[in-house]
Amino acid sequence: MDAQSDIISPAVIADFLRSAPFADCPQSHIGCLSAALITGDKLKCVEAGPFEILLIPLRPLKLSFQLDSNPERLLRLAPFTVCNLRPRDRLACAAETGVEIVLIAVERGWCNEICAGASAQFSGLSDVAEVLLHPEVPPLVQSIRRQLLYKDCPEAPFLRTYVSVLLSHLVWNNDEATAAAVTGAKLSTRSLNAALLRIDAEIDGPLRVSDLARDAGLSANQFSRSFKALVGSAPRDYILERRLHHAREMLEQTDDALCDIALAAGFSSQAHLTSMFAREFGMPPGQFRKLLLARRDASRRTGT
Repeated sequence: MDAQSDIISPAVIADFLRSAPFADCPQSHIGCLSAALITGDKLKCVEAGPFEILLIPLRPLKLSFQLDSNPERLLRLAPFTVCNLRPRDRLACAAETGVEIVLIAVERGWCNEICAGASAQFSGLSDVAEVLLHPEVPPLVQSIRRQLLYKDCPEAPFLRTYVSVLLSHLVWNNDEATAAAVTGAKLSTRSLNAALLRIDAEIDGPLRVSDLARDAGLSANQFSRSFKALVGSAPRDYILERRLHHAREMLEQTDDALCDIALAAGFSSQAHLTSMFAREFGMPPGQFRKLLLARRDASRRTGT
Protein backbone atom coordinates (compact mmCIF):
# COMPACT_ATOMS: atom_id res chain seq x y z
CA MET A 1 0.00 0.00 0.00
CA ASP A 2 1.27 3.47 -0.82
CA ALA A 3 2.58 5.44 2.13
CA GLN A 4 0.00 8.14 1.50
CA SER A 5 -2.97 5.79 1.35
CA ASP A 6 -3.82 6.29 5.03
CA ILE A 7 -4.02 10.08 4.66
CA ILE A 8 -7.21 12.01 4.02
CA SER A 9 -5.94 15.35 2.75
CA PRO A 10 -8.95 17.70 2.52
CA ALA A 11 -7.19 20.04 0.09
CA VAL A 12 -7.10 17.25 -2.51
CA ILE A 13 -9.93 15.11 -1.17
CA ALA A 14 -11.80 14.95 -4.48
CA ASP A 15 -8.80 13.31 -6.15
CA PHE A 16 -7.71 11.33 -3.12
CA LEU A 17 -11.10 9.71 -2.51
CA ARG A 18 -10.92 8.25 -5.99
CA SER A 19 -7.75 6.34 -5.03
CA ALA A 20 -7.08 3.45 -2.64
CA PRO A 21 -8.33 2.67 -0.06
CA PHE A 22 -11.38 4.84 -0.79
CA ALA A 23 -11.84 4.07 -4.48
CA ASP A 24 -14.83 1.83 -3.81
CA CYS A 25 -16.46 4.19 -1.29
CA PRO A 26 -19.60 5.97 -2.55
CA GLN A 27 -18.71 9.63 -3.00
CA SER A 28 -19.80 12.91 -4.55
CA HIS A 29 -17.91 16.09 -5.46
CA ILE A 30 -19.66 19.40 -6.02
CA GLY A 31 -17.41 22.43 -6.36
CA CYS A 32 -16.80 23.67 -2.83
CA LEU A 33 -17.44 20.38 -1.06
CA SER A 34 -16.82 16.65 -1.28
CA ALA A 35 -18.64 13.87 0.54
CA ALA A 36 -18.02 10.15 0.95
CA LEU A 37 -19.63 7.24 2.77
CA ILE A 38 -16.77 5.41 4.50
CA THR A 39 -16.31 2.90 7.32
CA GLY A 40 -14.37 3.56 10.50
CA ASP A 41 -11.41 1.42 9.48
CA LYS A 42 -10.78 3.70 6.49
CA LEU A 43 -10.29 6.75 8.69
CA LYS A 44 -6.68 7.12 9.76
CA CYS A 45 -5.34 10.64 9.52
CA VAL A 46 -6.43 14.08 8.33
CA GLU A 47 -3.89 16.67 7.27
CA ALA A 48 -4.62 20.37 7.48
CA GLY A 49 -6.02 22.13 4.45
CA PRO A 50 -8.44 24.95 3.52
CA PHE A 51 -11.41 22.76 4.45
CA GLU A 52 -13.76 22.13 7.34
CA ILE A 53 -14.15 18.41 8.10
CA LEU A 54 -17.48 16.97 9.23
CA LEU A 55 -17.70 13.36 10.45
CA ILE A 56 -21.18 11.93 11.02
CA PRO A 57 -21.51 8.30 12.19
CA LEU A 58 -24.66 6.37 11.32
CA ARG A 59 -24.24 4.07 14.33
CA PRO A 60 -22.81 4.69 17.82
CA LEU A 61 -19.09 5.34 17.38
CA LYS A 62 -16.03 5.62 19.58
CA LEU A 63 -13.61 8.06 17.96
CA SER A 64 -10.16 8.73 19.38
CA PHE A 65 -8.31 11.66 17.91
CA GLN A 66 -5.34 13.93 18.45
CA LEU A 67 -5.53 17.46 17.10
CA ASP A 68 -2.10 18.80 16.23
CA SER A 69 0.13 18.48 19.34
CA ASN A 70 -2.77 18.43 21.83
CA PRO A 71 -3.41 15.39 24.09
CA GLU A 72 -5.40 12.53 22.62
CA ARG A 73 -9.14 12.63 23.27
CA LEU A 74 -11.92 10.06 23.08
CA LEU A 75 -15.42 10.91 21.88
CA ARG A 76 -18.38 8.57 22.18
CA LEU A 77 -20.72 9.74 19.46
CA ALA A 78 -24.39 8.91 19.23
CA PRO A 79 -25.75 8.10 15.76
CA PHE A 80 -26.05 11.18 13.52
CA THR A 81 -23.82 13.33 15.72
CA VAL A 82 -22.13 15.99 13.57
CA CYS A 83 -18.48 16.20 14.64
CA ASN A 84 -16.65 19.24 13.26
CA LEU A 85 -12.85 18.81 13.31
CA ARG A 86 -10.51 21.67 12.43
CA PRO A 87 -6.85 20.64 12.29
CA ARG A 88 -4.34 23.46 12.02
CA ASP A 89 -1.61 20.94 11.27
CA ARG A 90 -2.56 17.29 11.52
CA LEU A 91 -5.34 15.12 12.95
CA ALA A 92 -4.74 11.48 13.85
CA CYS A 93 -7.92 9.37 14.14
CA ALA A 94 -8.92 5.87 15.14
CA ALA A 95 -12.51 4.70 14.73
CA GLU A 96 -14.35 1.42 15.09
CA THR A 97 -14.27 -0.95 12.14
CA GLY A 98 -17.50 -1.37 10.20
CA VAL A 99 -19.35 1.71 11.43
CA GLU A 100 -20.60 3.77 8.50
CA ILE A 101 -19.46 7.41 8.57
CA VAL A 102 -20.49 10.26 6.30
CA LEU A 103 -17.32 12.28 5.69
CA ILE A 104 -17.74 15.81 4.34
CA ALA A 105 -14.94 18.23 3.46
CA VAL A 106 -16.11 21.81 2.91
CA GLU A 107 -14.04 24.65 1.47
CA ARG A 108 -13.41 27.03 4.37
CA GLY A 109 -14.35 30.26 2.59
CA TRP A 110 -17.75 28.90 1.56
CA CYS A 111 -18.22 27.47 5.06
CA ASN A 112 -17.57 30.88 6.66
CA GLU A 113 -20.00 32.51 4.23
CA ILE A 114 -22.77 30.06 5.18
CA CYS A 115 -22.05 30.40 8.89
CA ALA A 116 -21.99 34.20 8.75
CA GLY A 117 -25.37 34.12 7.02
CA ALA A 118 -26.75 31.91 9.80
CA SER A 119 -25.86 34.32 12.60
CA ALA A 120 -24.91 37.99 12.70
CA GLN A 121 -22.81 37.17 15.80
CA PHE A 122 -20.74 34.52 13.99
CA SER A 123 -17.03 35.06 14.62
CA GLY A 124 -15.69 31.72 13.44
CA LEU A 125 -15.94 28.12 14.57
CA SER A 126 -13.57 27.09 17.34
CA ASP A 127 -10.24 25.41 16.65
CA VAL A 128 -11.21 22.30 18.62
CA ALA A 129 -13.63 19.50 17.94
CA GLU A 130 -17.27 20.53 18.10
CA VAL A 131 -20.22 18.16 18.18
CA LEU A 132 -23.87 18.68 17.38
CA LEU A 133 -26.92 16.59 18.15
CA HIS A 134 -30.20 17.88 16.75
CA PRO A 135 -33.46 16.14 15.73
CA GLU A 136 -33.32 17.73 12.26
CA VAL A 137 -29.90 16.20 11.51
CA PRO A 138 -30.83 12.52 10.89
CA PRO A 139 -33.11 13.16 7.88
CA LEU A 140 -30.51 15.50 6.37
CA VAL A 141 -27.74 12.92 6.78
CA GLN A 142 -29.95 10.13 5.46
CA SER A 143 -30.60 12.28 2.39
CA ILE A 144 -26.86 12.76 1.89
CA ARG A 145 -26.33 9.01 2.32
CA ARG A 146 -29.01 8.26 -0.29
CA GLN A 147 -27.34 10.61 -2.74
CA LEU A 148 -23.99 8.91 -2.20
CA LEU A 149 -25.45 5.43 -2.63
CA TYR A 150 -27.89 6.13 -5.46
CA LYS A 151 -26.67 8.52 -8.11
CA ASP A 152 -30.12 8.66 -9.71
CA CYS A 153 -31.67 9.80 -6.43
CA PRO A 154 -33.85 12.89 -7.07
CA GLU A 155 -32.23 14.59 -4.06
CA ALA A 156 -28.81 14.62 -5.77
CA PRO A 157 -28.85 18.33 -6.79
CA PHE A 158 -29.42 19.39 -3.17
CA LEU A 159 -26.21 18.17 -1.47
CA ARG A 160 -24.96 21.74 -1.13
CA THR A 161 -28.23 22.76 0.52
CA TYR A 162 -28.13 19.85 3.00
CA VAL A 163 -24.58 20.69 4.03
CA SER A 164 -25.36 24.40 4.40
CA VAL A 165 -28.19 23.52 6.82
CA LEU A 166 -25.84 21.29 8.84
CA LEU A 167 -23.33 24.15 9.07
CA SER A 168 -26.06 26.56 10.15
CA HIS A 169 -27.06 24.21 12.95
CA LEU A 170 -23.42 24.09 14.09
CA VAL A 171 -23.41 27.89 14.38
CA TRP A 172 -26.71 27.97 16.26
CA ASN A 173 -25.51 25.19 18.55
CA ASN A 174 -22.34 27.22 19.26
CA ASP A 175 -24.46 30.02 20.69
CA GLU A 176 -26.29 28.67 23.75
CA ALA A 177 -28.98 31.39 23.58
CA THR A 178 -29.65 30.72 19.91
CA ALA A 179 -29.57 26.95 20.48
CA ALA A 180 -32.19 27.32 23.19
CA ALA A 181 -34.36 29.46 20.92
CA VAL A 182 -34.06 27.02 18.02
CA THR A 183 -34.56 23.77 19.97
CA GLY A 184 -36.38 24.94 23.08
CA ALA A 185 -33.68 23.10 25.07
CA LYS A 186 -32.28 24.20 28.43
CA LEU A 187 -29.54 21.55 28.30
CA SER A 188 -26.15 22.92 27.27
CA THR A 189 -23.99 21.11 24.74
CA ARG A 190 -21.35 20.43 27.40
CA SER A 191 -23.91 18.94 29.79
CA LEU A 192 -25.42 16.84 27.00
CA ASN A 193 -22.03 15.41 26.06
CA ALA A 194 -21.31 14.68 29.72
CA ALA A 195 -24.61 12.80 29.97
CA LEU A 196 -23.85 10.77 26.82
CA LEU A 197 -20.41 9.87 28.17
CA ARG A 198 -21.87 8.81 31.53
CA ILE A 199 -24.48 6.63 29.81
CA ASP A 200 -21.79 4.72 27.95
CA ALA A 201 -19.45 4.52 30.95
CA GLU A 202 -22.18 3.17 33.26
CA ILE A 203 -24.13 1.10 30.71
CA ASP A 204 -24.09 -1.92 33.06
CA GLY A 205 -25.73 0.07 35.87
CA PRO A 206 -29.21 1.41 36.65
CA LEU A 207 -28.70 4.84 34.94
CA ARG A 208 -31.49 6.90 36.48
CA VAL A 209 -32.70 9.90 34.51
CA SER A 210 -32.96 11.83 37.77
CA ASP A 211 -29.19 11.40 38.32
CA LEU A 212 -28.38 12.59 34.79
CA ALA A 213 -30.67 15.58 35.32
CA ARG A 214 -29.00 16.42 38.63
CA ASP A 215 -25.58 16.42 36.96
CA ALA A 216 -26.92 18.94 34.42
CA GLY A 217 -28.52 21.13 37.08
CA LEU A 218 -32.04 20.53 35.75
CA SER A 219 -35.21 18.85 36.95
CA ALA A 220 -35.95 15.42 35.51
CA ASN A 221 -38.74 16.87 33.34
CA GLN A 222 -36.56 19.74 32.05
CA PHE A 223 -33.71 17.33 31.30
CA SER A 224 -35.98 14.86 29.49
CA ARG A 225 -37.59 17.56 27.32
CA SER A 226 -34.23 19.11 26.42
CA PHE A 227 -32.58 15.73 25.79
CA LYS A 228 -35.36 14.73 23.41
CA ALA A 229 -35.20 18.09 21.60
CA LEU A 230 -31.45 17.65 21.01
CA VAL A 231 -31.08 13.90 20.50
CA GLY A 232 -34.46 13.06 19.01
CA SER A 233 -35.43 10.43 21.57
CA ALA A 234 -36.29 10.41 25.26
CA PRO A 235 -33.46 9.58 27.72
CA ARG A 236 -34.97 6.19 28.63
CA ASP A 237 -35.33 5.23 24.96
CA TYR A 238 -31.77 6.33 24.20
CA ILE A 239 -30.40 4.36 27.17
CA LEU A 240 -32.27 1.26 26.02
CA GLU A 241 -30.88 1.69 22.50
CA ARG A 242 -27.32 1.97 23.86
CA ARG A 243 -27.83 -1.13 26.03
CA LEU A 244 -29.04 -3.10 23.02
CA HIS A 245 -26.16 -1.98 20.81
CA HIS A 246 -23.69 -2.80 23.59
CA ALA A 247 -25.20 -6.27 23.84
CA ARG A 248 -25.00 -6.67 20.08
CA GLU A 249 -21.32 -5.65 20.07
CA MET A 250 -20.60 -8.24 22.77
CA LEU A 251 -22.39 -10.92 20.74
CA GLU A 252 -20.24 -9.98 17.74
CA GLN A 253 -16.93 -9.70 19.58
CA THR A 254 -17.03 -12.18 22.51
CA ASP A 255 -18.08 -15.73 23.38
CA ASP A 256 -19.65 -14.63 26.68
CA ALA A 257 -22.80 -16.37 27.85
CA LEU A 258 -26.08 -14.60 27.16
CA CYS A 259 -26.77 -14.18 30.86
CA ASP A 260 -23.40 -12.42 31.32
CA ILE A 261 -24.03 -10.19 28.30
CA ALA A 262 -27.43 -9.24 29.69
CA LEU A 263 -25.89 -8.10 32.99
CA ALA A 264 -22.99 -6.31 31.27
CA ALA A 265 -25.48 -4.34 29.16
CA GLY A 266 -27.57 -3.38 32.18
CA PHE A 267 -30.56 -5.70 31.66
CA SER A 268 -32.21 -7.23 34.70
CA SER A 269 -32.14 -10.75 33.24
CA GLN A 270 -31.42 -12.79 30.11
CA ALA A 271 -35.16 -12.92 29.46
CA HIS A 272 -35.36 -9.11 29.53
CA LEU A 273 -32.47 -8.87 27.05
CA THR A 274 -34.04 -11.49 24.78
CA SER A 275 -37.37 -9.68 24.68
CA MET A 276 -35.91 -6.24 23.96
CA PHE A 277 -33.30 -7.56 21.50
CA ALA A 278 -35.91 -9.41 19.43
CA ARG A 279 -38.10 -6.32 19.30
CA GLU A 280 -35.19 -4.15 18.09
CA PHE A 281 -33.36 -6.52 15.73
CA GLY A 282 -36.07 -8.94 14.65
CA MET A 283 -34.57 -12.06 16.28
CA PRO A 284 -33.49 -13.19 19.76
CA PRO A 285 -29.79 -12.82 20.68
CA GLY A 286 -29.16 -16.59 20.54
CA GLN A 287 -30.41 -16.77 16.95
CA PHE A 288 -28.40 -13.64 16.07
CA ARG A 289 -25.21 -15.27 17.36
CA LYS A 290 -25.89 -18.51 15.45
CA LEU A 291 -26.48 -16.56 12.25
CA LEU A 292 -23.29 -14.59 12.80
CA LEU A 293 -21.25 -17.77 13.37
CA ALA A 294 -22.75 -19.38 10.27
CA ARG A 295 -21.78 -16.38 8.15
CA ARG A 296 -18.23 -16.44 9.53
CA ASP A 297 -17.92 -20.17 8.79
CA ALA A 298 -19.16 -19.59 5.25
CA SER A 299 -16.66 -16.79 4.75
CA ARG A 300 -13.80 -18.97 5.96
CA ARG A 301 -14.82 -21.79 3.62
CA THR A 302 -15.00 -19.50 0.60
CA GLY A 303 -11.93 -17.51 1.60
CA THR A 304 -13.78 -14.16 1.53
